Amino acid sequence: MGPRRGDAGDSEVTVHVANPTLHPTPLPFGEESMYAELDEGEEGSAQDLLGNVWPARGLPLPYLESPLTWQEDPYKEAYWEFYFYGLRPEATLLYEWEKTDNGAYLEKLIAILRSYVAYDRIRPLNTVTFDNDHTSAYRTMELVNFYVKLKIAGVLPKDLEAGLAQSLQKLGGFLAEPKHFEADFNHGFNEGAALLLLADNFPHMPGATGWRTLGLERLKEMLVNTIDADGVEVESSPFYQVYVLGARLPDRPMGQAL
Repeated sequence: MGPRRGDAGDSEVTVHVANPTLHPTPLPFGEESMYAELDEGEEGSAQDLLGNVWPARGLPLPYLESPLTWQEDPYKEAYWEFYFYGLRPEATLLYEWEKTDNGAYLEKLIAILRSYVAYDRIRPLNTVTFDNDHTSAYRTMELVNFYVKLKIAGVLPKDLEAGLAQSLQKLGGFLAEPKHFEADFNHGFNEGAALLLLADNFPHMPGATGWRTLGLERLKEMLVNTIDADGVEVESSPFYQVYVLGARLPDRPMGQAL
């Protein structure tokens, strides 16, 4: 910012504004990406994951034995459960592999996803961890992104491809149930958008046509329920305002396969 003239006399005050914030350059978004954060990463976090150290906002970083049991809950803290069981930390492994071509990141990502689909086949219901509605929506978005990007890159093993498809089918059925749609606050956007994302990337999956219709209906309902007359998300949170209105919804016609 240049010189600014003061209120009295002819004095001038020069104000310099410097607030550099470095953000990673995201991977190509594609129809599989809902948010930029799914396509971003950070080397330190990826290195930690190679050593089985997981992110934990505001808490000591936990060491979790590998392979995961998928019953981990070291802090009994809601955000950690949402982040971990939404499969959000793993995005940084995909990012660092694509950016560096270091096979260790890809190997770790595939190992984690394999352990997830193996447990997902047999696991019981757990509404605190896996089967929280919003967590399930985020996990759907992450898995779609992993599946499509690894498939396009030609590095998605056949067994994992089948396992991820099975888990995504399960998630689609779960999110489609009316009781898993939180229509009156921001979670509902992701719960509707995840169905739309899943349907547009897997148009031949059983249930996809209905999921797409339902996802669009839910998003329209959210615009009525949670956006007020002046265009502000009603929870009065700048963070929710940015991410809700910043969602990248799929625009590929239904039926155009991967």
